[in-house]
Amino acid sequence: MTLREKIERFGADDDERALLRRMCDLSERADRTGRCTFSRFLTPAEQALCLSAGSLFEAKLSFDGGFDGAERAVAVFTAQDGVPPDRSDLLFPVAALRLTHSRPLGHRDILGAVMSLGLERAQIGDIIVGEHTSSLICLRANLDFLLMSLSRAGRLPLETSELPLNELVPPERKTERVTVTVGSPRLDAIVAAGFRLSREEAQDAVRRGLVSLNHRPVDKLHRELREGDLVSLRGHGRLIVAAFAGESRRGRLRVELERFV
Repeated sequence: MTLREKIERFGADDDERALLRRMCDLSERADRTGRCTFSRFLTPAEQALCLSAGSLFEAKLSFDGGFDGAERAVAVFTAQDGVPPDRSDLLFPVAALRLTHSRPLGHRDILGAVMSLGLERAQIGDIIVGEHTSSLICLRANLDFLLMSLSRAGRLPLETSELPLNELVPPERKTERVTVTVGSPRLDAIVAAGFRLSREEAQDAVRRGLVSLNHRPVDKLHRELREGDLVSLRGHGRLIVAAFAGESRRGRLRVELERFV
């Protein structure tokens, strides 16, 4: 099977296939030169696609968004015998800004201000919003431009300065842990129990393309879930299958879930 045929198999549409071709180019360059190569920021869904297509790449693939747990991250390709990149290296492609503002701003305020400067979304990583100080992750190539040009957001003036990546404080992930019982670890059963829906409502949501598994759309009701799987339901939020905890007295499967709140 040729590389083109493999890309056709992994990519569901033209956008996905174009992304995989770009990733293959980066992988080939890293493998040929022995130097790390980097993409722009990828969404969680794009990262999941790259991981599922990992057999296409000759170089080692990892992701880095400037801090552990970042949602948006650049793809990093390292030659098999190469040295992984160091975040403290000035050549590392991810940088951060500290934004100081007199009143609280929302994520949308900051992102809108950045987009109004003409940057593409793929040039910006996560935005960590604080009451008076926020953090903006970006490509290092855009750092100086943002330091000079990003002066307002949501009608508030901003003070900007470079923020070393080792000083980034990741956002707190707020979750609640709940235990549900289901007849089986099927996707539709866990969606129903986890989001407090009827089985029929959960099945309808899956059929309508509203459910994603590990950031990828899924339409198979009978798909069996595993520990660590991330399930998203549009309009309802996300949850993680934390653990399967044996059977209840009635012979149903106990599942521990972490729901994002």
